[in-house]
Amino acid sequence: MIPSGIVTFAAAISQVSLALFVTASTIGKAPALLLEVYSVNEMTQWTTNGKVILGLCSVFLLVISLKNGNNYI
Repeated sequence: MIPSGIVTFAAAISQVSLALFVTASTIGKAPALLLEVYSVNEMTQWTTNGKVILGLCSVFLLVISLKNGNNYI
């Protein structure tokens, strides 16, 4: 994955038209945005899917925290 800042910088110094850049950025960011909207909706409605998403995120953050030696527990 390439960070969006690098993509923006590359587009700024290249000869990409504004319309092409906006179209490509929208297509590239839409899947992540839709996933985020779905996840937040499920968590705020406190559905079973929301509970699973929140639980998985919690476990993931706990594992990352323990791997990095940040014992905030």
